[in-house]
Amino acid sequence: MTEQYEMPKKEPGWAIYLQGKIDEAKVRDLIRVHAALERHLEEAVVLLRDYARIYPNNSGRTTRFLGRILSKEKEKEGKR
Repeated sequence: MTEQYEMPKKEPGWAIYLQGKIDEAKVRDLIRVHAALERHLEEAVVLLRDYARIYPNNSGRTTRFLGRILSKEKEKEGKR
């Protein structure tokens, strides 16, 4: 097994090194949270679409809301 090298705390670059590692972990966590939120939004769109299909008379607001969500998604796709 290989040992991972850690900077000794007495060296002057320790705080900068540690802060960099903390920042990298924060960015990784934010990316994971964003991906999870995107999956949940996609599931919500599917559920709203099914609701609008099942209850067509009561779904005017739902369809408008769904249209806004889908248009925002298309704008995002266009920016990528």
